Amino acid sequence: VPGEGSPEAQVMIIGQAPGRNEDMLLRPFVGASGKLLDEMIRVAGLKREKTYITSVVQFFPPKNRQPTDHEIAICKPFLEKQLDIISPKIVVLLGSIAAKAVIGATEIMKHHGELVEDKYFLTIHPSAAVRLKKNVAVIRQDFEKLKEIIKEKV
Repeated sequence: VPGEGSPEAQVMIIGQAPGRNEDMLLRPFVGASGKLLDEMIRVAGLKREKTYITSVVQFFPPKNRQPTDHEIAICKPFLEKQLDIISPKIVVLLGSIAAKAVIGATEIMKHHGELVEDKYFLTIHPSAAVRLKKNVAVIRQDFEKLKEIIKEKV
């Protein structure tokens, strides 16, 4: 599941890895997390088709587990090439796996809703909000902040 969206996207969204639904349909974020992400994209004033959505690891990890450091390392050159080709103004990093893989950030709950290095926006992964309903308010607030950042930068 390499990703999808506009090659001219100003906003790129990066998750950790495809899930079972994504693997079957060969599209990123099409399950429950994807429905929430679609809603958050609208909260940010965007349209899904105007963004580019991908993952750090672009294949379904066995048993839907978190990707290993080795799997991340194998896939990183593909992600870096996507970042180079798309050249977005803002990169939304969904969760700790994406934040750590792309910019080395840790403690996502401490830094969610922040723009780092003037380009990378950190937020929780939609699956965290699907699993724990209290996180829906957190991710919504983050994407409302993202809307303001987009107005300034894009």
